[in-house]
Amino acid sequence: MAKKVIATIKLQIPGGNATPSPPVGPALGQHGLNIMEFCKAFNAKTQDKQGLIIPVVITVYADRSFTFVTKTPLVSVLLMKAAGIEKGSSEPNKNKVAKLTRAQIEEIAKIKMPDLNATTDELVRWLDYEDRVMKRSKRYRALAEKIDRTKEYSLEEAIRLAKQIANAKFDESIELAVRLGVDPRKADQMVRGTVTLPHGIGKRVRVLVLTKGSKAAEAEAAGADYVGFEEYIEKIKAGWSDVDV
Repeated sequence: MAKKVIATIKLQIPGGNATPSPPVGPALGQHGLNIMEFCKAFNAKTQDKQGLIIPVVITVYADRSFTFVTKTPLVSVLLMKAAGIEKGSSEPNKNKVAKLTRAQIEEIAKIKMPDLNATTDELVRWLDYEDRVMKRSKRYRALAEKIDRTKEYSLEEAIRLAKQIANAKFDESIELAVRLGVDPRKADQMVRGTVTLPHGIGKRVRVLVLTKGSKAAEAEAAGADYVGFEEYIEKIKAGWSDVDV
């Protein structure tokens, strides 16, 4: 006859280092379990995982006996170990503290396999970019190789690079995100804008400058298509919109 289960306890304990102190002692003690027996069994089972936080599920029975099942280490712990850091970034969207290679990500995924609802073959297909929806063309990959993702480009360098790798036959766009030192978790505190680039279709940007006096001459010298003030304001009020900027 199967034993009656009266409780399930979930804990996260350092591998090979379970002790009667919290959280183990209080969690097991309230159910009258033999704390030292669990600590010895857990430490023996996880002695090869020293330094990793191991999730464990303890099943408590009516006769005060127990069984437990250990899970694979937490992803966050595996990521920090692979990156060689002790804690993550306090501001993830601003301060980057480490980078991982694809090989390291694959290794972490393989470690987590026992806890995932997927087969090894499915994992391999998921990790293989060639077999995913995110598949990229050879031309895309060739252009992407020109970009150093670890480098912080200046605005001028970024614009120059965008022009070099642009080769589409349609209107391309660039998404610009401006960091203002605000809380990145709040969407209303991020400023975004989109600029259409007239590349490859023979289109040119028509620029209107609203100014007068000496500034009007400067605008014309700079290549503005339309320069003026009151007359263009009246035209715009009347519905004129034959400009891009």
